[in-house]
Amino acid sequence: MNYEIVEIEQFSGSEAKVYSIIPEGNSEFVRKFGNYVYALFDEENSNLRLYCIRFSTVAIILGGGGYKDKSVIKWQESEELSNEVEKIMAYAACILKQLDKAELYWSNDGSELLGNLKNYNNEDDE
Repeated sequence: MNYEIVEIEQFSGSEAKVYSIIPEGNSEFVRKFGNYVYALFDEENSNLRLYCIRFSTVAIILGGGGYKDKSVIKWQESEELSNEVEKIMAYAACILKQLDKAELYWSNDGSELLGNLKNYNNEDDE
């Protein structure tokens, strides 16, 4: 997976950093769905879903999301939401591998993600 992790400065502060994943070629209330993957809701009982990767209270990496019809109970019942959740889970797995390999790491004060934020090493070419 080729992607870049970009800090969204207007949402970041001294207490936490907010990042977004930008897939190569693109431009620029929580429930857990696997390791580090959560859904953000715009308000209770609403239809908007935004999926993210969350590292404690330090950083949130925003991904995709979409409309969740009231007839849909679980994200797996929606093709659009399933695609978005599976994509963010795959990004989370890649980012965790980068952290394990120290290609990505936390700043000394633990508040900022540093290192290879542009992951353009195509695994298929290796």
